[in-house]
Amino acid sequence: MTRKIARRGPILLSSREAAGRLGVGTSTLNRWADEGRIHCQRTAGGHRRFHPTAVQALLDHQQGGVSALPSTSWADRFLAASDVASLRADLLRARSRLGSWGEVADSVAPGIVELGERWARGELSVVAEHLASARLSRALAAIVEALPVSPEAPVVLLATPESEEHTLGLALAEVCAREAGLRTHWIGARTPPEALAETILRTEDLACVTISASAFSQDPDLLRKIVAHLAQACDQRGAALIVGGSGAWPEPMPAGSRLRSYTSYSALLARSGARPLLRRVL
Repeated sequence: MTRKIARRGPILLSSREAAGRLGVGTSTLNRWADEGRIHCQRTAGGHRRFHPTAVQALLDHQQGGVSALPSTSWADRFLAASDVASLRADLLRARSRLGSWGEVADSVAPGIVELGERWARGELSVVAEHLASARLSRALAAIVEALPVSPEAPVVLLATPESEEHTLGLALAEVCAREAGLRTHWIGARTPPEALAETILRTEDLACVTISASAFSQDPDLLRKIVAHLAQACDQRGAALIVGGSGAWPEPMPAGSRLRSYTSYSALLARSGARPLLRRVL
């Protein structure tokens, strides 16, 4: 895939900053890092540094009363998996342990970010990153196909903005939607808002439109225009609009809802069950 950013490292948090966000002491945070409950990096001087996404994922797990992240970095699992089947088995074991695909997605998402960061730092070749991403994408697709859904269930449309080519975050959202018993229509990457709006108006039994934008989508004006455009079609169709991912979504949202974790997305869809309730929730 084509990269449009400079090769530079992410802005990481010190132990004090990360501990402050989590509401714990630095000694507790460092112990968690030693136990593998949260991934950290080391500076040349040996100091720990934490990615904000990993910190937020751990915070979401704590607030949800769920055990913290798996002891092995998901990025390492993506890279080490010998085939799609072995990675799928890892994901299914995580689902059994954590209790929902929303929880699994929140634990996996930092690993996806970490893959990109390792590439940006020159620690991974583009081929290695592509192979790992492809294994994850195919493993998630296999899981989606194995989740039963009624042919009469409400529909969720899944797409990214026209400027966005990364779809792993969207694939995690699809697993959550299928677990909630909803049919999913995968539109995928680089979807022009005009084409998506037409699809929204044509789709029967449409409950929700889910748009995912990664950290590579950093044009808030463009994302604001996309939200406004899609909101009109969703209003006409009686469907909810949900956006997610770490893209530069406008604050506050002009329409629709922004969800910041897959756990909250999964819980919302599970509570809805039908289009009218989903509309009331949002």
